Formats: sequence, C-alpha cells, structure tokens
Amino acid sequence: LRQLLGRVVRWRVAPIWYGVVVLGSLLVQLGTIALHVTLGGQMPDFGALIGALPVLLVTAVYMLIFVALGEEVGWRGYALPALQARYSALLSSLILGVLWALWHLPLFFNPDTLYGNLPFVLFLAYLVPFTILISWIFNSTGGSVLLVMLLHAFMNASNVVWRVLPEYGAEPASAAEALSRNVHVHLMMIILLWSAAVVVVRAYGPRNLSRRPRQLLG
Repeated sequence: LRQLLGRVVRWRVAPIWYGVVVLGSLLVQLGTIALHVTLGGQMPDFGALIGALPVLLVTAVYMLIFVALGEEVGWRGYALPALQARYSALLSSLILGVLWALWHLPLFFNPDTLYGNLPFVLFLAYLVPFTILISWIFNSTGGSVLLVMLLHAFMNASNVVWRVLPEYGAEPASAAEALSRNVHVHLMMIILLWSAAVVVVRAYGPRNLSRRPRQLLG
C-alpha cells in the first residue's frame, strides 16, 4: 500500500514529462484533425481552437477526478507493475490494453452512452496503442501514477477540439450520423496512436519502453 500510494502522489519528475502529458495529448488530437483535413475534411477555425482551450481544461479536471483517479490506481498503480514483473513492458501493455477494453465492454450495450455508437473492435484498436504510450510514460517517470492520471484525463478531454470543426459543431441528426462520426474520429485516432506507439517501441525497446528499468510490483 505504501508503494501504491507513493506512486499516486509521485509528482517530482522531469518537467518535460508534464509537457509530454499535457501538450502531447493536444498534439495527438491536432494531428488527427490534420489527417481529417488531409482526407477531405473542412479546415477548423484557428480562433475557435483557441477558444476551446478553457473547455478542455475544465473537462480535464472533471476527467481527472471522476475517471482517471479511479481507473489508474488499479491499471497502472497495480496491474501494470504486476504484469511487468513477469513479462516485458510491451507484452504487459498488450495484455493490459485488452483487459482495459474488456472492462468497458458492458457500456457498449447501453445505447445512451458514446460507446453505444462505436464498434468494440475500434475501441480495442484505439486503447491498445494508448496503453503502450501510457506504459512508456509510467516507466519513464519512475512509476508516477499521477502523471498517468493526467495523461488519461487530458486525452479524454482533448476530444472537445473536434467540436470546432464545421462537420462536428452541431449535434448529430440521427443515430446513424452519430455512429459515422464516432467511427471516423476513432479511425483517425487509431492511425495517430499506432504510429506514435511504433515510434516509442522502436526508440525505447520492447523490454522496458523506457531508458529506465520497467516498474515492477514489490
């Protein structure tokens, strides 16, 4: 318990990792929007992007308290170090990514949630590379669950920047349109996240996903 709580409040890490967590989340979303525009989508208004930042910050605080805090104490505070005690950081991340996705599976049967308008396989394809990137940050910061919680919160919150696009500013007119939007956004995210995950694995190696030894339980 002391080890777990120590990881949750571990804030003394190299400042660059705070930048990676906060700015990196936003850059991933901007990258997906750039890909969307490249594939024929409409260009967002730069002023609207700046105006969305306060909403992003408020949403991130909400996500930190009501989502990331509860999940990450379990996933990265306990499960990832336990897996890494037996397997490489990459294999541990792949296992944990699948488990994390399956944990959300009941939500896909509720049509009143965002998950109800998304094929589960796309969510799985999104969550696995995200898990690899989280493991990279977790191991690189000496096992800071706090940094991982911030990353989780900002990644979830950064979806609000899609609302500045002309095609996504209004509520969908039908369930079919909501499904189409959700699938499109996740496809763009999947491309960006897998690209980033491949770069991390090649740059840092599958054993530790870090220049530092992978974090172990005990």
